[in-house]
Amino acid sequence: MPHDIATDPMPATDTAPRFDWREWLAFTGCVLGTALFVSVVLATLVLIISSNAVG
Repeated sequence: MPHDIATDPMPATDTAPRFDWREWLAFTGCVLGTALFVSVVLATLVLIISSNAVG
């Protein structure tokens, strides 16, 4: 009978999960950078459309 890894118990570890603030900082930077980029692109589109509509 083949060994089924899904039914094996999870190994017990004594160490608690480690909080790495650098991962969260990198994630926050990516989110803020993406938001800034999208905002600049949308603002540029609005300025182009509005300047074409006036003239």
